[in-house]
Amino acid sequence: QLGIGRYLYNLEATMVHGTMVEYRSQVKNNYGYIKSEKIAFDWESPQLPAWAMPHVEFKAWLFEMDGADNIAQLKEAFANAYLHAKAFNRVDQKADSERSYKFNTARINKIAESEMSTRYAAVNDWLLKQISTLIHIGDISSLNRVCDNIKTDLDLRSEGECFDTSELVTKLKIARDEQIKTIGEK
Repeated sequence: QLGIGRYLYNLEATMVHGTMVEYRSQVKNNYGYIKSEKIAFDWESPQLPAWAMPHVEFKAWLFEMDGADNIAQLKEAFANAYLHAKAFNRVDQKADSERSYKFNTARINKIAESEMSTRYAAVNDWLLKQISTLIHIGDISSLNRVCDNIKTDLDLRSEGECFDTSELVTKLKIARDEQIKTIGEK
């Protein structure tokens, strides 16, 4: 299990940078020659990914998973840990990386949920302030225009967020309908 095959099965295809040369003496890296085309070229060796380096300690990948701030970072660290364990045929390390991935996924999701809740509360507070200004509007066309602007601002404030804005939109519609009744009674 010490051959190069343990890496080759897990490596992704990669492009190498090459430059055509006239003379072999111009080569700085590796020399290549396509006999049928009579083309000589200099090419750079691709770098092995970090997980394929035998001197890298497996625990470094676990620490990287523990330090991940988001799911994308966690997935990248997990892929490196898993491929490292697979390349060195370490079932115990595969299991450790899977355990760490599950634990850290739960940790990151909990943080994300808390952050989402905080952002939702901020948008909700903003909306309530906007709704409180509706009582000062005396005609329906102005009220509808202001409500449309608030809805547009709400969409912009919640763009890219993971929370559902339907409850917030409903609050705005209820406030508008109540103000329409108030205007009608005047």
